[in-house]
Amino acid sequence: MLSVVTAPSPHKNGLASSYWATVRCLLWWKPGFDGRVRRGANDLVNSLLNYGYGILYSRLMNVLVRAGLNVHIGFLHKPQKGKTGLLYDFIEEFRAAAVDRCVFGWLNLSAQMELTSDGLDTETRREMAHRVVGRLQAGTRYHGDTLPLEKVMEQQAQLLVRHMEGTETYKTYILPWSPGCANRTKLNCAATVLFCANVVRSIPPPPSANHTKLN
Repeated sequence: MLSVVTAPSPHKNGLASSYWATVRCLLWWKPGFDGRVRRGANDLVNSLLNYGYGILYSRLMNVLVRAGLNVHIGFLHKPQKGKTGLLYDFIEEFRAAAVDRCVFGWLNLSAQMELTSDGLDTETRREMAHRVVGRLQAGTRYHGDTLPLEKVMEQQAQLLVRHMEGTETYKTYILPWSPGCANRTKLNCAATVLFCANVVRSIPPPPSANHTKLN
């Protein structure tokens, strides 16, 4: 039998608000961005973020399923019928690394992007997908080694499996900070580290090894 454990995060909303307030300051020159909008976004920044997160959701779903994890039972999100709670938990570790940095870096280039009444135009979607996939395939520091970010996701999923089995403690992946970043990027990196370190806390130990593992 699968048991359900939820770990409420009372400070999550406040931390997320602080993160997006920082982003708003970094993007002060970008009109129309007043904060995070998940559904029905009609500004360029949120539209880019939402499109990028959609790609990331798809990639992470495959990672979790291949690891044999039950995506419908999470830790930080309450279980709801038809909702993939574990996927919602797991994506928090990688939003900033895989999508946010792509969006903010691209915006800083002052590149041509088009937002129509139907959303992002075809060329902008194509370029956004290219950038996110490129970021997933790019190397990042992980436990003293350099691995593609997508491989890091797989490693974290396997770590979660071992956590379920009681052989290892789950620790969140935190986006490395590079001292060589430009000032604006330094602020972005610092906000990213704060967000990942605090919003996604170490997952509590399960009451049984079958909590989210599919037998």
